[in-house]
Amino acid sequence: MNILSFGLKPLYEKNIAYYNLVKDFRNKLPRHQHQAKKLSKEEIEKHPFLPKSAQYVTVVDTSTHKPDIKEADIDQFYNKINDLDYTFVFFKKHYKAHTADLNRLNPKSSKGNLDLIVLQKILQDDALHPLKPLDVAIYHVKYKLKISKVLLWLLILLNSGVFVLYGIAKLIGFQFVYHAPAPDKLLQDVSPLGIMWYFFSLKKGYAILVALSEIIPAILILFKRTRFIGAVLYLITVTNILAINIFFGITPWTLGISIVLFINILIILISERQKLKMLLS
Repeated sequence: MNILSFGLKPLYEKNIAYYNLVKDFRNKLPRHQHQAKKLSKEEIEKHPFLPKSAQYVTVVDTSTHKPDIKEADIDQFYNKINDLDYTFVFFKKHYKAHTADLNRLNPKSSKGNLDLIVLQKILQDDALHPLKPLDVAIYHVKYKLKISKVLLWLLILLNSGVFVLYGIAKLIGFQFVYHAPAPDKLLQDVSPLGIMWYFFSLKKGYAILVALSEIIPAILILFKRTRFIGAVLYLITVTNILAINIFFGITPWTLGISIVLFINILIILISERQKLKMLLS
């Protein structure tokens, strides 16, 4: 995992640099006040001069609202944020728009006399205004990714058609056909692909089961009401097919097809993300 992270790090290094720059500056700004609360009996007893009605009084801790920032810090932050190089930055428009908002809320700007608390608000990192690289990616998949109906239907028809053809081929005996190895050949001399096909073709019932696992999801994704469950079933089947192609090396052609089908079904699942959200909520 560390090797993978190390290999991917150069791809999002600038995104991390942006987030760290904002986070360091945000930590210097005034912190939010604690929420107002009623005084407890213990707190009233500690202050004997308070009337009994003090139990209905709400208070805030103003000690949490002390700023720890200088004008030089503000200048340094804005200079750095505006000098950032956005070349090869993932979700470039997202970060540029955030920088533009920061410039509009510059406390030293002559266009307005804005409080630092307003700037603190836009520097917050939440689900709808993410800054962490992974959170930004998730945000764009959930809210920004738009798949046209034409493209979606092309993907659905392609994936459905391929699975139906392969499923029918298994049912009528074009696939998983019995091919016994030569009797004088040692098992260790038979290729992993040959052994795989041999076992797949031993029982007709297995071929029928695999065919149904392809045909049923292929039909379900054609209809809006059943597309989500069909896409989930399709993903399970195509993941298994992709694994077989990777580990047993059938042909580059079938590997390419399985990769395309796998990516397509992920896109189809993303188009059904509202149902997934409802399921998980």
